[in-house]
Amino acid sequence: MKTLGDVKVGESSTIVKLHGEGALRRHLMDLGLIKGTSFKVVKVAPLGDPVEINVRGYELSIRKEEAAVTDWTEDTNAICANRQSEILTSAAKMLRPGGRLVYSTCTVLERENLAVVRSFLKENREFCLKPFVSRAAGPTPGYITLLPNLHNTDGFFVAKLERMDYDGKNRNQDPDNG
Repeated sequence: MKTLGDVKVGESSTIVKLHGEGALRRHLMDLGLIKGTSFKVVKVAPLGDPVEINVRGYELSIRKEEAAVTDWTEDTNAICANRQSEILTSAAKMLRPGGRLVYSTCTVLERENLAVVRSFLKENREFCLKPFVSRAAGPTPGYITLLPNLHNTDGFFVAKLERMDYDGKNRNQDPDNG
């Protein structure tokens, strides 16, 4: 795995783990530096530190020693997304008509979250998203991505699914249209 110092100017990477403890770690998370977040190295100071990165649409200068951000390859993302899909499909098989299932991950990568749910709903037409109210963000269309800098929590994704009753109630919804 690479650390932030190994990522060259112009290269992109994804955070696997933040090194650090206590207030420093929380500060980095508040800045949006959490597991699964992609970033791009914009420039490096003449002596190599700090490093300026683009993360979540804003520029951030960070010292290498304060946050060793490690790489997570696209292959690893695909493996995790496939595993998430298998877990969701297996759990759904045990659900009775009218039953509800909460699919939750501790990553903010869409590939492991909403993309998995969309694919599942496409293949399992007897399921639909079920809107719910989040304490952190209010009403949802049946799913939400929680971010440290917006919701004062770690990064999570939550979707609430329901298997339709035998009479076809709660027809499958498009995740983009509620």
